[in-house]
Amino acid sequence: DLPFHQMQVCELSPVITVAELRELIDKQEDFYLLDVRQIEEYQQHSIANSQLIPLNDLEVNLHQLPRDKTIIIYC
Repeated sequence: DLPFHQMQVCELSPVITVAELRELIDKQEDFYLLDVRQIEEYQQHSIANSQLIPLNDLEVNLHQLPRDKTIIIYC
């Protein structure tokens, strides 16, 4: 297995639909919702309880991501 910081995005998670995300939110599943859009986009609209790390800043902020939860990334 690759160290966490060397994983490819495709190895982290399959694609889910908006409906599937809504279902996870409604069921109050325990996951980390990561918004990788730009700050301006996040300020205009964001999903409740999402965490912002712009894609351009993601590599230097990988240490902020939990290792014990499923991470759902959206843009």
